[in-house]
Amino acid sequence: MTHTTLKKWGNSLGLRIPKTVLAENKLQEGTPFIVSSKDGKIILEPQKGKFGKVGPRQPIKLMPMGMIRR
Repeated sequence: MTHTTLKKWGNSLGLRIPKTVLAENKLQEGTPFIVSSKDGKIILEPQKGKFGKVGPRQPIKLMPMGMIRR
């Protein structure tokens, strides 16, 4: 088990994943994740798939122009 701390990253909070955990799970920078929570626990799951976030069978969801803040 490894301990880590949430840190401020811009307007958000970020969590650093230790190198040993990354290596054990064959993860690298840019790996897309699905983030969910269940029973008070945060669950991080690497997104599977050859094309990463968007592929031929994963349509892109567009945000309506009225939703974009400038």
